[in-house]
Amino acid sequence: MRLIGCLLIALAGAGMGVYGARRLHCQAIYIQQTVRVLQALERQLPYTALPMTDLWRRLAASEAYGDCRLLRDTAAALPDDSFAIAFTAAVERAEREGLLTPAGRSLLAEFGEGCGRYDLLRQTEHIRHYRCRLEDLAKDLSLLAVMRGRLYRVAGLAGGVALALLLL
Repeated sequence: MRLIGCLLIALAGAGMGVYGARRLHCQAIYIQQTVRVLQALERQLPYTALPMTDLWRRLAASEAYGDCRLLRDTAAALPDDSFAIAFTAAVERAEREGLLTPAGRSLLAEFGEGCGRYDLLRQTEHIRHYRCRLEDLAKDLSLLAVMRGRLYRVAGLAGGVALALLLL
């Protein structure tokens, strides 16, 4: 019975490590998906000249971007709220769910403040600027997910085994 308890403690530690690694991976994916949406906005805005709310709805209706939570959450709130309110609510929701780091949240908050407030040329530059910054963040998060993810998994298992041995 004691051996089974120790095994369960070791597995719980390993599970915590896997959870931490998965969370880092999800944060990197969230930013990468957001970068894809900003690339699409940057490409479509000069040709369509649609308002930001219409562009976001149009992208949300497209199957190519259906996996982007920020896009879906923002578009879902657009019929009832303005773009700024819907976007801010989507960013806050992602932060609560652990999908955003503080750096990602601040970048997206800055991006949301400037959306739909400029003329066509300045709006395109605004999108390009934040797309580049988010691309850099996505690279950093991907690297962090690889490096720390491995560390979290090993440390979780080692911590669980150490605790199990300590309790023996």
